[in-house]
Amino acid sequence: MILHDSGHPEVLGEVGTIPSLTPRQLEVIALIADGNSNKQVGKLLSISANAVKRHVYRSCQKLALTNRTQLIVAFVKWQMREEKEQ
Repeated sequence: MILHDSGHPEVLGEVGTIPSLTPRQLEVIALIADGNSNKQVGKLLSISANAVKRHVYRSCQKLALTNRTQLIVAFVKWQMREEKEQ
């Protein structure tokens, strides 16, 4: 993990960090990034809001992030990088 001058980890500094998430975790994060609440994501995916919270929590753990805001920022940066490479 690469730390910036701010002391915050740069998740995208390592190859494969976001892709290490499961397809379901990525799906949950994408829906949250689109502005959906846990309850809305749960309804869209036919899972409970608690299951959504667990996906977010485990995703944060895998990427060594402390909150969902950092997770969404990392996801959006990864998405932008992927689009740029295509």
